[in-house]
Amino acid sequence: MIIKGHDMPDTSQRLSRVMPLIQHALSHLGVLSTESGRRFSLSNARMAVLSTVMHYKQIRMSDLAESLDLPRPLATRAVNELVDRGLLERSSDPDDRRSVIVRPSAQGCEVFDAVQRESAGALDNVLSRMTPEATEALVTGLEALLAAIHSPRDDT
Repeated sequence: MIIKGHDMPDTSQRLSRVMPLIQHALSHLGVLSTESGRRFSLSNARMAVLSTVMHYKQIRMSDLAESLDLPRPLATRAVNELVDRGLLERSSDPDDRRSVIVRPSAQGCEVFDAVQRESAGALDNVLSRMTPEATEALVTGLEALLAAIHSPRDDT
Protein backbone atom coordinates (compact mmCIF):
# COMPACT_ATOMS: atom_id res chain seq x y z
CA MET A 1 0.00 0.00 0.00
CA ILE A 2 1.35 3.41 -0.97
CA ILE A 3 0.54 6.39 1.21
CA LYS A 4 -0.98 9.20 -0.81
CA GLY A 5 1.67 11.77 -1.63
CA HIS A 6 4.54 9.46 -0.56
CA ASP A 7 6.63 6.92 -2.41
CA MET A 8 7.16 4.94 0.79
CA PRO A 9 5.05 1.85 1.57
CA ASP A 10 3.03 1.96 4.80
CA THR A 11 5.40 -0.44 6.60
CA SER A 12 8.44 1.64 5.64
CA GLN A 13 6.68 4.77 6.82
CA ARG A 14 6.04 3.18 10.22
CA LEU A 15 9.58 1.84 10.43
CA SER A 16 11.02 5.30 9.72
CA ARG A 17 9.62 6.26 13.13
CA VAL A 18 11.65 3.61 14.98
CA MET A 19 14.63 5.79 15.95
CA PRO A 20 12.56 8.68 17.33
CA LEU A 21 10.43 6.17 19.25
CA ILE A 22 13.49 4.45 20.72
CA GLN A 23 15.05 7.80 21.61
CA HIS A 24 11.82 8.94 23.26
CA ALA A 25 11.59 5.70 25.28
CA LEU A 26 15.22 6.05 26.36
CA SER A 27 14.59 9.61 27.51
CA HIS A 28 12.05 8.18 29.95
CA LEU A 29 13.84 4.95 30.82
CA GLY A 30 17.51 5.73 30.20
CA VAL A 31 20.20 6.51 32.69
CA LEU A 32 19.29 10.19 33.01
CA SER A 33 15.83 9.20 34.18
CA THR A 34 17.41 7.71 37.30
CA GLU A 35 18.36 9.61 40.45
CA SER A 36 21.89 8.16 40.39
CA GLY A 37 22.34 8.88 36.69
CA ARG A 38 21.35 12.52 37.16
CA ARG A 39 23.51 12.91 40.28
CA PHE A 40 26.61 11.83 38.35
CA SER A 41 25.57 13.41 35.00
CA LEU A 42 25.64 10.05 33.29
CA SER A 43 24.47 10.10 29.70
CA ASN A 44 23.56 6.84 27.98
CA ALA A 45 26.95 7.01 26.22
CA ARG A 46 28.87 7.42 29.52
CA MET A 47 26.81 4.58 30.99
CA ALA A 48 27.78 2.39 28.02
CA VAL A 49 31.45 3.05 28.85
CA LEU A 50 30.93 2.32 32.55
CA SER A 51 28.91 -0.80 31.71
CA THR A 52 31.63 -2.12 29.41
CA VAL A 53 34.34 -1.53 32.00
CA MET A 54 32.16 -3.22 34.63
CA HIS A 55 31.69 -6.21 32.32
CA TYR A 56 35.44 -6.72 31.80
CA LYS A 57 36.47 -5.66 35.36
CA GLN A 58 39.48 -4.00 33.76
CA ILE A 59 40.23 -3.23 30.14
CA ARG A 60 42.89 -1.50 28.05
CA MET A 61 41.77 1.85 26.71
CA SER A 62 42.36 0.69 23.13
CA ASP A 63 40.23 -2.43 23.70
CA LEU A 64 37.50 -0.32 25.28
CA ALA A 65 37.39 1.99 22.26
CA GLU A 66 37.26 -1.02 19.93
CA SER A 67 34.58 -2.76 22.01
CA LEU A 68 32.37 0.33 21.88
CA ASP A 69 33.27 1.06 18.24
CA LEU A 70 34.44 4.54 19.22
CA PRO A 71 37.42 6.54 17.99
CA ARG A 72 40.12 6.45 20.68
CA PRO A 73 39.97 10.19 21.41
CA LEU A 74 36.22 9.94 22.08
CA ALA A 75 36.70 6.89 24.35
CA THR A 76 39.52 8.70 26.16
CA ARG A 77 37.33 11.77 26.71
CA ALA A 78 34.48 9.63 28.11
CA VAL A 79 36.90 7.79 30.42
CA ASN A 80 38.41 11.09 31.58
CA GLU A 81 34.92 12.37 32.46
CA LEU A 82 34.15 9.20 34.43
CA VAL A 83 37.53 9.36 36.20
CA ASP A 84 36.79 13.00 37.13
CA ARG A 85 33.45 11.85 38.62
CA GLY A 86 35.25 9.17 40.64
CA LEU A 87 33.58 6.29 38.80
CA LEU A 88 36.59 4.86 36.96
CA GLU A 89 40.28 4.51 37.76
CA ARG A 90 43.04 4.67 35.21
CA SER A 91 46.55 3.22 35.50
CA SER A 92 49.49 2.24 33.33
CA ASP A 93 49.54 -1.31 32.03
CA PRO A 94 52.39 -3.10 33.86
CA ASP A 95 53.03 -5.20 30.73
CA ASP A 96 53.10 -2.23 28.35
CA ARG A 97 53.75 1.21 29.84
CA ARG A 98 52.33 2.86 26.69
CA SER A 99 48.92 1.29 27.35
CA VAL A 100 46.34 2.47 29.84
CA ILE A 101 44.20 0.14 31.94
CA VAL A 102 40.73 1.28 33.04
CA ARG A 103 38.80 -0.29 35.93
CA PRO A 104 35.72 0.69 37.91
CA SER A 105 36.24 2.39 41.26
CA ALA A 106 34.30 1.27 44.33
CA GLN A 107 32.02 4.28 43.82
CA GLY A 108 31.65 3.37 40.13
CA CYS A 109 30.45 -0.11 41.12
CA GLU A 110 27.92 1.38 43.55
CA VAL A 111 26.63 3.92 41.03
CA PHE A 112 26.40 1.30 38.28
CA ASP A 113 24.38 -1.01 40.55
CA ALA A 114 22.11 1.86 41.64
CA VAL A 115 21.43 2.96 38.06
CA GLN A 116 20.68 -0.64 37.07
CA ARG A 117 18.23 -1.04 39.98
CA GLU A 118 16.53 2.29 39.34
CA SER A 119 16.27 1.65 35.58
CA ALA A 120 14.86 -1.84 36.16
CA GLY A 121 12.27 -0.39 38.55
CA ALA A 122 11.23 2.26 36.04
CA LEU A 123 10.98 -0.31 33.24
CA ASP A 124 9.02 -2.71 35.45
CA ASN A 125 6.60 0.11 36.29
CA VAL A 126 6.01 0.83 32.61
CA LEU A 127 5.75 -2.82 31.54
CA SER A 128 3.22 -3.49 34.31
CA ARG A 129 0.89 -1.08 32.50
CA MET A 130 1.12 -3.05 29.25
CA THR A 131 -0.70 -6.23 28.36
CA PRO A 132 1.36 -9.44 28.44
CA GLU A 133 0.88 -9.68 24.66
CA ALA A 134 2.20 -6.16 24.09
CA THR A 135 5.17 -6.84 26.38
CA GLU A 136 5.98 -10.06 24.54
CA ALA A 137 5.67 -8.31 21.16
CA LEU A 138 8.04 -5.58 22.37
CA VAL A 139 10.64 -8.08 23.60
CA THR A 140 10.35 -10.19 20.43
CA GLY A 141 10.69 -7.11 18.22
CA LEU A 142 13.70 -5.76 20.11
CA GLU A 143 15.42 -9.16 20.05
CA ALA A 144 14.84 -9.36 16.28
CA LEU A 145 16.16 -5.83 15.82
CA LEU A 146 19.34 -6.58 17.80
CA ALA A 147 19.85 -9.88 15.95
CA ALA A 148 19.61 -8.05 12.63
CA ILE A 149 21.98 -5.32 13.81
CA HIS A 150 24.59 -7.88 14.87
CA SER A 151 24.21 -10.35 12.01
CA PRO A 152 26.74 -10.29 9.21
CA ARG A 153 25.54 -8.33 6.23
CA ASP A 154 24.86 -10.40 3.13
CA ASP A 155 25.58 -8.18 0.12
CA THR A 156 25.43 -10.98 -2.43
